[in-house]
Amino acid sequence: MNIFNAGLHLDAARTQKTTFIEGQLVNVDKRTEVGICKSGGVARITSVTLHRGVESYDVCYVLDGTREKQLSASIMAEHVEYAGRPRRSLESEHSG
Repeated sequence: MNIFNAGLHLDAARTQKTTFIEGQLVNVDKRTEVGICKSGGVARITSVTLHRGVESYDVCYVLDGTREKQLSASIMAEHVEYAGRPRRSLESEHSG
Protein backbone atom coordinates (compact mmCIF):
# COMPACT_ATOMS: atom_id res chain seq x y z
CA MET A 1 0.00 0.00 0.00
CA ASN A 2 1.52 3.33 -0.99
CA ILE A 3 1.14 6.56 0.95
CA PHE A 4 -1.72 7.83 -1.25
CA ASN A 5 -3.82 4.69 -0.75
CA ALA A 6 -3.21 4.84 3.00
CA GLY A 7 -4.70 8.35 3.09
CA LEU A 8 -7.80 7.22 1.25
CA HIS A 9 -8.20 4.29 3.61
CA LEU A 10 -8.06 6.58 6.65
CA ASP A 11 -10.61 8.96 5.16
CA ALA A 12 -12.99 6.07 4.46
CA ALA A 13 -12.65 4.83 8.05
CA ARG A 14 -13.34 8.32 9.41
CA THR A 15 -16.56 8.75 7.46
CA GLN A 16 -17.92 5.26 8.11
CA LYS A 17 -21.17 5.44 10.05
CA THR A 18 -21.70 3.36 13.15
CA THR A 19 -24.85 1.57 14.17
CA PHE A 20 -25.49 3.63 17.31
CA ILE A 21 -28.77 5.52 17.27
CA GLU A 22 -30.47 8.00 19.58
CA GLY A 23 -32.11 6.21 22.52
CA GLN A 24 -29.84 3.14 22.33
CA LEU A 25 -28.13 1.75 25.45
CA VAL A 26 -24.33 1.52 25.21
CA ASN A 27 -21.41 0.64 27.45
CA VAL A 28 -18.94 3.51 27.68
CA ASP A 29 -15.32 2.59 28.46
CA LYS A 30 -13.69 3.81 31.67
CA ARG A 31 -11.16 6.56 30.97
CA THR A 32 -8.71 7.19 33.79
CA GLU A 33 -5.55 8.94 32.70
CA VAL A 34 -3.59 11.90 33.98
CA GLY A 35 -6.15 14.69 34.28
CA ILE A 36 -9.09 12.49 33.21
CA CYS A 37 -11.26 10.51 35.62
CA LYS A 38 -14.33 9.23 33.81
CA SER A 39 -15.76 6.02 35.22
CA GLY A 40 -17.85 5.08 32.15
CA GLY A 41 -20.70 2.58 32.43
CA VAL A 42 -24.10 1.98 30.88
CA ALA A 43 -25.52 5.06 29.16
CA ARG A 44 -28.33 6.03 26.81
CA ILE A 45 -27.48 7.98 23.67
CA THR A 46 -29.32 11.31 23.79
CA SER A 47 -27.96 12.87 20.60
CA VAL A 48 -26.00 11.89 17.48
CA THR A 49 -24.01 14.61 15.69
CA LEU A 50 -22.33 14.30 12.30
CA HIS A 51 -19.57 16.87 11.70
CA ARG A 52 -17.35 16.57 8.62
CA GLY A 53 -18.19 12.90 8.26
CA VAL A 54 -17.37 11.98 11.86
CA GLU A 55 -20.14 11.01 14.27
CA SER A 56 -20.05 12.00 17.93
CA TYR A 57 -22.50 11.07 20.65
CA ASP A 58 -23.99 12.75 23.70
CA VAL A 59 -24.93 10.29 26.45
CA CYS A 60 -26.71 10.20 29.80
CA TYR A 61 -25.56 7.54 32.28
CA VAL A 62 -28.27 5.23 33.59
CA LEU A 63 -27.15 4.95 37.22
CA ASP A 64 -26.42 8.52 38.20
CA GLY A 65 -27.88 10.66 35.39
CA THR A 66 -24.62 12.46 34.60
CA ARG A 67 -24.05 13.48 31.00
CA GLU A 68 -21.12 13.55 28.61
CA LYS A 69 -20.94 15.21 25.22
CA GLN A 70 -19.14 14.52 21.96
CA LEU A 71 -17.98 10.98 22.71
CA SER A 72 -16.34 8.91 20.00
CA ALA A 73 -17.78 5.56 18.92
CA SER A 74 -14.35 4.03 19.60
CA ILE A 75 -14.96 4.15 23.37
CA MET A 76 -18.48 2.68 23.19
CA ALA A 77 -19.97 -0.75 22.60
CA GLU A 78 -23.55 -1.93 22.28
CA HIS A 79 -25.03 -2.83 25.67
CA VAL A 80 -26.18 -6.44 25.91
CA GLU A 81 -28.49 -7.10 28.81
CA TYR A 82 -27.59 -10.15 30.87
CA ALA A 83 -30.59 -12.46 31.16
CA GLY A 84 -29.18 -14.69 33.90
CA ARG A 85 -31.25 -17.38 35.51
CA PRO A 86 -34.63 -16.58 37.05
CA ARG A 87 -34.72 -15.72 40.73
CA ARG A 88 -36.24 -18.27 43.03
CA SER A 89 -39.00 -17.21 45.32
CA LEU A 90 -38.48 -17.11 49.09
CA GLU A 91 -41.12 -19.82 49.50
CA SER A 92 -39.21 -22.33 47.39
CA GLU A 93 -35.98 -21.58 49.27
CA HIS A 94 -37.54 -22.25 52.69
CA SER A 95 -39.73 -25.22 51.75
CA GLY A 96 -36.93 -27.33 50.22
